[in-house]
Amino acid sequence: MADNGLLVTISGAALSLLFYENVQRVGDQMGFLLGEVLTYVTKSVTDDDRQMESTKTHVDIQGILPSPSTALFYDSSGKINESVLMKFIGEKKNEIVGWYRFRSNGSLSPTFRDKIIHKQLDELFSDSHNNQTFVTCMLNYGTTIIGGTHKFRHVFLRYHNGVYVPISLRINNLGADASRHDGSDYKPTPIRHYNNGPNYFKKLLESSKRNTNMSGVEKISMIHKIAEKRLEKLVPDVCESDAKAAILEQKLQKVREEIRHFHATKIQNVPSIDYYLPGEPHYSNKLMKGMNEQYNRLPITDVSTPRFSKHCDLEYLTKDTGVAMNINNDCYKSDEKEKTSHSSRSYSNVAKTKSEHITDC
Repeated sequence: MADNGLLVTISGAALSLLFYENVQRVGDQMGFLLGEVLTYVTKSVTDDDRQMESTKTHVDIQGILPSPSTALFYDSSGKINESVLMKFIGEKKNEIVGWYRFRSNGSLSPTFRDKIIHKQLDELFSDSHNNQTFVTCMLNYGTTIIGGTHKFRHVFLRYHNGVYVPISLRINNLGADASRHDGSDYKPTPIRHYNNGPNYFKKLLESSKRNTNMSGVEKISMIHKIAEKRLEKLVPDVCESDAKAAILEQKLQKVREEIRHFHATKIQNVPSIDYYLPGEPHYSNKLMKGMNEQYNRLPITDVSTPRFSKHCDLEYLTKDTGVAMNINNDCYKSDEKEKTSHSSRSYSNVAKTKSEHITDC
């Protein structure tokens, strides 16, 4: 059941940024929601001339602060290291209205550790004016089998009366006024609970409103001149920060080149592997060399055996019974004189003698 006393508002651009920051990284993500808490008091008159007031609290999310690691400022039990947390958020403390947790294939329900973390963050970033308005957003992401459809699921929760209650979400289009309830022309003035710190532009507008003797054109000219002076003062700070960013980028590029060189050297030092397969010339030559060496070790007897001449004509040798061929397709022809002297032998004995005393070419 959704909480009717609280509403989360966010622009389409801010919600898209939240999804993008989560999807572009691998693994679970965590971060903070930046914005402000607004309370709208709407007055209405009933038929019996009674004036009614209805209060609506909006948690207006304007940006996000992603964390580089999910366990940056808490341990495995969920206990938060406050010093590390404050160092990370810096000047954004007064703008934090909630936090989010992204799990690519997880559930939208907070885990026990998430509840412990939320309770501690609520105590750090909430005050007496906006009690129990600190929200948490649980997100997950999934795709179809072929990757054609991407699904983003999310739910906003707040801890209220001992349970986590879902909160309604309103996505405001560009140009829409979030303060107008249900398309009404009535625009209430919000009460801001968060003090976002000194805002130079707001101070400038308030100072111009106090001066009632100036016309509208004079006020605009005054604001323009003061804004130019303020920008001139900020130029040195911006240049210094850009120089630091450039130095860090050069160091990062140098580290990347060292890593690339290390991997290239590692690949060059890998021993080469013989990829020749059976049947290829390289493999066959090695096989024939080993077999020929084995044949050369055979003992030579004194039995008179016919000798063969190599590189004979294959067509002629196939007709001669005194022909033997080795596995290297080299043929041998028996000597005519030896063949004549042993003509009384049987064909089987001659073939047996030839096969036992074949010599290498």
